[in-house]
Amino acid sequence: MTINKIDGSTIRNMIISGANNLENNKNMVNSLNIFPVPDGDTGTNMSLTMSSAVKEINSLTNIDIHNVFEAAANGTLMGARGNSGVILSQIFRGFAKGVKKHDELSVAALADSFMEGSDTAYRAIMKPTEGTILTVIRETAEYAIREKDKNTDLIEFFEVLINKANEILDKTPEMLAVLKNAGVVDAGGKGLICILDGMIHALKTDSILALVEGGNKLESEHSQVQEFFNTEDITFGYCTEFFIKTDKIDLESYKDLLQDMGDSQVVVGGAGIVKVHIHTNNPGKVLETALQYGELSKIKIDNMREQHREMLDEMPVSQAVQAEPQKYGVVAVTMGGGIASIFKDLGVDEIIEGGQTMNPALRIL
Repeated sequence: MTINKIDGSTIRNMIISGANNLENNKNMVNSLNIFPVPDGDTGTNMSLTMSSAVKEINSLTNIDIHNVFEAAANGTLMGARGNSGVILSQIFRGFAKGVKKHDELSVAALADSFMEGSDTAYRAIMKPTEGTILTVIRETAEYAIREKDKNTDLIEFFEVLINKANEILDKTPEMLAVLKNAGVVDAGGKGLICILDGMIHALKTDSILALVEGGNKLESEHSQVQEFFNTEDITFGYCTEFFIKTDKIDLESYKDLLQDMGDSQVVVGGAGIVKVHIHTNNPGKVLETALQYGELSKIKIDNMREQHREMLDEMPVSQAVQAEPQKYGVVAVTMGGGIASIFKDLGVDEIIEGGQTMNPALRIL
C-alpha cells in the first residue's frame, strides 16, 4: 500500500495513537529519566502533555490538517508538564507552522514540519543541551529535508525517519556524560519516538493503537538509573511552572531576567498567554518577577530533591541499596487486600495469597 497524501482525519488518528503508545510506555520512559534531574517523571509529563492535545483534537468540528495540528499545538502548550512536556509542545507548535505551508500532508510537508518543529523547540530553550530530545528532533529533521525528494510514499518515508530517530537516540549517551555513566539513552528522545511509533501504527493500519490497562508490564533493565545520581547533586531543587496572562511582555527581555534564577528555563507562548518553566531554588522570586507582567495561573511547584528521595525509597530492596540479610523472615498467608495491608503495616516480610482454601502450594527452594 502506497500513501502519498494524508487528510485531517488520518492525522487526528495518528496523534491519538501516538499519545496512546506513549501512555502505554510511560513507565519505561520514566525509568530512563536521569537528565536534567533524575525525578523519574519524563514519561508521565510527556504523556500528560499529549493527553491535553488529544482532548483538544477531540473537540474539533472541522477536521482538516491545519486545524488538527493547531489543536495539537494549543493542547500541548496548555497541558505541558515539565521540561520535556514544554519542549514537546514546541515541537508540535513547529509541526503546525510547517503544515501551514501546504494544503495537504505529503512527504515534503512532513519534512518541513519536522524542520519547523526542531527550529521552534530550539528557539524556546535558553541553553539547549545536545544528547537530548532536541538532538533527536533536529538530526531527524535535517535528514528529512535531505531525503524528501527521494520518496513520495509517506509510510516508507515515516519509517525511514523513525529509524533515523532511533539511530540518533542510540548515540545520545556519547553526547551527554550523565547518560553514558548511567548506561541509558535520553528519556525525552525515547518518549518522542514512542509517539512516532504510535503515529505510524495508525498510518499503516488505519486504526488507533489501543491503550493497555496499567501500561506495558515489561520491566526496564534500567530500573536503577536514578541511583547513579545523588540528591545533593541537584543544583536547583524546585521545578516551577506557570502561565502569565499578558500581551505586554517581551519574551527575550523576560528570559534575561530568569538567567540567574535557575536552569532548564523555557519561556514560550504569545497571543495573551506565556508558559514558563524553570528549575530554581527560589520559586517565590520567580513568581514575584512574573507578576510584574500580568496574572499568573496554573502554578505548579515540585520539590525535585524530595521526588528523588521518595523514588529511591520506593524501590524494592533488590533495586535500592541492599540491606543486611535478615536472620529470620515472616511470611503471612492471607485472603483479600485489606488483611494483606494490615500484615504489611505490622512488618510482615512477604504476603502469600491463600485463595479460597487458604492452602497455597509451597515450593522449597
